[in-house]
Amino acid sequence: MIPLGFEMHLSPVEHALVLVVLGLLAAAAAMPASLTLATVGAVRSQRSGRPGLGNGIWYWFWGTALTWGAMVVGFNLDLGWYSIPVGWLPGLAAAGLLWPRRRGPLGELRWGSTRRPVGER
Repeated sequence: MIPLGFEMHLSPVEHALVLVVLGLLAAAAAMPASLTLATVGAVRSQRSGRPGLGNGIWYWFWGTALTWGAMVVGFNLDLGWYSIPVGWLPGLAAAGLLWPRRRGPLGELRWGSTRRPVGER
């Protein structure tokens, strides 16, 4: 409990309201990473020819959950307010790894396709 000098008595509705406000603040703190992942999801679905809104929302949801989890771990490691930007790192790293690569005329360029056989010019 927070030492306020008096005891707080909250009704169940007030408890729910406090939890909703805290959840909205946590979602706002997770926005840099979760919106980046939502963009990745929308772009991935557009490039595959499907509508992008559902996939973008799915990526946003999991990006928010990943960021919240990383923030909680950072807070438990006594990082304090630094746990917020540290919480963005896994989501931004996932967005970088999941970003769709540009495809050329022969498909996606891979390491094996860049090597020429011996003797060929």
